[in-house]
Amino acid sequence: MTTRSMVVVAVLSAGLAAPGSARAHFGTDGVTCAHPTLADALAALPTGGTVYVQDGVQDVTASGTSLVSVDVTLQGSDGTCSATAAGTSTLGFTGTGSILQVGASVDLVLRRIVLQGGDTPGDGGTLHLARGATLEMYDSVLEGGAAGGNGGCVSLTSGFLGLYAGSHVRHCAAGGRGGGVHADDSNVVVAADASLSSNAAAGDGGNLLIRDGTATVGGLISGGSAGGQGGGIAVRQAHGEPVVALHGTALVEHNTARDGGGISLRSDEVFLDDGLGIDAIVADAAILRANEASQDGGGIYARGTDNRIWLVGTASVVSNVAGTVGGGNGGGVSMSGGQMQLEDAVVVHGNTASEDGGGLWISGAEVSGAGLLLSGNTAGDQGGGAYVQSRASVAVDNVRTEDNGADTGAGWTVYDNARLTLDADDDLCSVVVVPGPTCSTVARNVSASGGGGILLGLGSRVDVRRTHFLRNEGSPGAALLTIVSGTHLTLRNSLVEGHLDTAISVPVGSFRLGFNTIVDNAVPLDLSGFGRLTGNVLASNTSNGWIGPAVGDCNLLQPGAVVPPGVGNVTGTPGLAAPWVPTTPSPLLVDACPFGPPTDIRGATRPASPLSPLYDRGAFEAF
Repeated sequence: MTTRSMVVVAVLSAGLAAPGSARAHFGTDGVTCAHPTLADALAALPTGGTVYVQDGVQDVTASGTSLVSVDVTLQGSDGTCSATAAGTSTLGFTGTGSILQVGASVDLVLRRIVLQGGDTPGDGGTLHLARGATLEMYDSVLEGGAAGGNGGCVSLTSGFLGLYAGSHVRHCAAGGRGGGVHADDSNVVVAADASLSSNAAAGDGGNLLIRDGTATVGGLISGGSAGGQGGGIAVRQAHGEPVVALHGTALVEHNTARDGGGISLRSDEVFLDDGLGIDAIVADAAILRANEASQDGGGIYARGTDNRIWLVGTASVVSNVAGTVGGGNGGGVSMSGGQMQLEDAVVVHGNTASEDGGGLWISGAEVSGAGLLLSGNTAGDQGGGAYVQSRASVAVDNVRTEDNGADTGAGWTVYDNARLTLDADDDLCSVVVVPGPTCSTVARNVSASGGGGILLGLGSRVDVRRTHFLRNEGSPGAALLTIVSGTHLTLRNSLVEGHLDTAISVPVGSFRLGFNTIVDNAVPLDLSGFGRLTGNVLASNTSNGWIGPAVGDCNLLQPGAVVPPGVGNVTGTPGLAAPWVPTTPSPLLVDACPFGPPTDIRGATRPASPLSPLYDRGAFEAF
């Protein structure tokens, strides 16, 4: 006797039609529609078989929820349930319960199938996958489901969900977490032409919640809403190493939540047995755009010392908003603890925070890397571009901080024992031409009060090298301002020009200014704090400024300027050609410094002349 694995169908609703009394809409042989109900067709299949569904809308409410216990493919067809047809078929369901419950370790494939509806008080409104089950979707849709628990459209545990080739999960709602998808210890793939959209959760994860799993996204995460965190995607950790990776054509946009309008990462309330946390990877033209948080983190919200955020390639965090209801920090990214890595032309642009950190809000975290455009961001209080606090450390090369706005500290605010290091490590970075994407600039940032470019406060330390400060606004300290004692500013190999207020103001704290060219400002310096100036050039400023108790060596100051005590300080008009580069042969080599940094602002070797061991004063070495 031949035995055959069967699909067990549990009928949970009344009203199943009697055999032979209904028109056939399902086929199993790829030739005819021989079965009146989905349950009949499933029961006729061996494991791994295919049910062909007649095109159009098939109401499966009367059959109730079906329990699928063997591997099966549901495939859209035509009026004769042909295997060669390419139609799309809809299974509509208006009853109570999920449309399908997939058994443990069962593989379900949907091809050109729409599952529409489902309403359960538990998990998985449209589709529930038991432990170890998998779902692959091709040109298929889950929509309109509701769950009182988690997973408005689908829930899965220790399984896999793949959305491929034009598949969508949309318009579902969960009373718990995961409005579209709730994935526990599972892997989720959203391909380039697939989407999770317009799903809602009362808790976390409007479109998607991942717990102890991975999400690889190349498609669209849009229009999700969460009463808690993560309007687009929420990632939670209980063990292991969750990862959410956005790449290629990934777009996370127009999602809303209390915290983390686009993405929320949280690992600080869990036990980590391996020291690993959550990786969020945004790479290769992926975009987080126009997401909103009523509180913190319009684009990304990260809490926990083990989180890691990687922004790579031409990744963009743009036009996100924090604090739509009351105060909020971190319009683009709000990160407390953990690590952030920046690589290759990352863009953080046009984000807004009602309080601090229009682009970035970094607290107690480490940020490193190279290649960042931080532009057009605004904050209602401090740090239009970025707000760095609570012993956070930011060390990034080739940063363009441009056109940001805030009440104070429009470009950067560095506070509460935090550290900021900006540099340019590429010899292509040159202010001789219009600065390119590899250059380090702080330009055209506007504060209503002081610190247009960078504001230092409460024990913070800022070290800026090879950077072009240009036409920032704010009084005092249009380019750089220290407030509160205990701060320390180091500025080296940099060009500071075109400021209509006092360019560098250090009323408190300490400073070291070395080999900078400070030109064409209203007032170049107001240095009441304690510090040292070495090898600087001051020229063409409207006022001579005031150098307080500073000391220094080898400075070339414009006529009438206060000369600090030290060796080799002189006044006079330097020979500079636009844009502020010494002419050749350099007149600055007369009484120039016998010491200096190894390169100038452009990365050119110093000293340049083979005939002299002396270094040119200022940011530039003559060629």
